[in-house]
Amino acid sequence: MRPIDAGWRYARATGDLKVREGGGVVHAAVLNPGSTAGTVTLYDGADESGTVMATFTVGTTAQVFGPVCVTLDVAFSAGLYVGFDDNFDGSVTVAYA
Repeated sequence: MRPIDAGWRYARATGDLKVREGGGVVHAAVLNPGSTAGTVTLYDGADESGTVMATFTVGTTAQVFGPVCVTLDVAFSAGLYVGFDDNFDGSVTVAYA
């Protein structure tokens, strides 16, 4: 599947979020720093017990000139879940199909 043909959907998370159930592809993550640094993890699953696909440590707006976009193009089978640690107050937008 070529990216232009994928018809990417997107979801913006400001906290833990179940984005999708079932299989698909996560194309990219746009990380937007907040006033408190922290960690965002993408899981293949319905919650944080799923398989870790990617983990991002994001600094504060004073530390990072953001947003930062990371291209992933990683397949998932059980679902797409975004997990925030207790500290991070920024946001992440994921593009997926």
